[in-house]
Amino acid sequence: MNTPKENNSDQHWYAKAFYYNRSDARLIVPKRLGAGVTLNFAHPKIDTILCWTILLAAILPLTVIVLVKQHALLAAHPAALLWMGAAFGAAVAAAFINRTITCSGRPLRHITFGLCAVCMGFGIQTIFNYPVAVMAGVHITWRTHIYFALIAALAQTGGKFQMLKIAKNSAGTSRQYLANALWLGLGFALAEIFFIDVSSLMHGIVPYGIAYVWERSAAAVFHIYSCGLLAAYIIRPRKYLLAAVLGIHFLTDWLAGANHTLTHFGLFGLECVFSVCAVLIWSLFLALPKESAEG
Repeated sequence: MNTPKENNSDQHWYAKAFYYNRSDARLIVPKRLGAGVTLNFAHPKIDTILCWTILLAAILPLTVIVLVKQHALLAAHPAALLWMGAAFGAAVAAAFINRTITCSGRPLRHITFGLCAVCMGFGIQTIFNYPVAVMAGVHITWRTHIYFALIAALAQTGGKFQMLKIAKNSAGTSRQYLANALWLGLGFALAEIFFIDVSSLMHGIVPYGIAYVWERSAAAVFHIYSCGLLAAYIIRPRKYLLAAVLGIHFLTDWLAGANHTLTHFGLFGLECVFSVCAVLIWSLFLALPKESAEG
């Protein structure tokens, strides 16, 4: 078992908050800074613990609240649950449009890391965007959405990046790491669908229709394969990979907000743009240099 001195080594701590050490048999360890304890994210039982913690602390209560408060809305639109199920199914299918993900042996851990990345990214995004939205009120313009989209791209990419750094030590090869990154991206995509659907239902909006599934599918492709590109960037930093992820994320979020006041693509026109952006990210992943997939 590691000594306390070894446990404080920089190589085992990420963002000074996440501890990952496979040679440490402890599940709970002292925090590096301040009082209290934290988890060893390399422990074999961490998958189950994180999944059940997230389920019980966030997903399950939100589901119950929606079912109780909006039961009449869902009863009036029973097909909505089928459309939402289709969106989840499309996200899962998007993770398997190439064979890289099939070499991963521990998907649950990395799907959970994706859920954590959503919480981190959306949390930071809300902190910066919500006050501006309140101050702007009904006077939000396409210029305001430039700020919103920039914060969303930085916050969500930052959440993915931090969790990908933790995931890096759980893979023996670069190819394995890329596979784990896709699982992480899938977890991010599934969590985003859930939180967006919950938010829509709480505002009395029923997610349904081909356009809804189409948009969620395009977003899933982007999130899954952007995680692959970020993992490749961590393996060997190439500025164009990071720029592509941030730039396309910014573009899609800005178009989603500014379309009604500036671009006027129309619903299906906008979905076509989203799809092109998603395919571009997927194509960049498929075109990764050979050394990013071997090692």
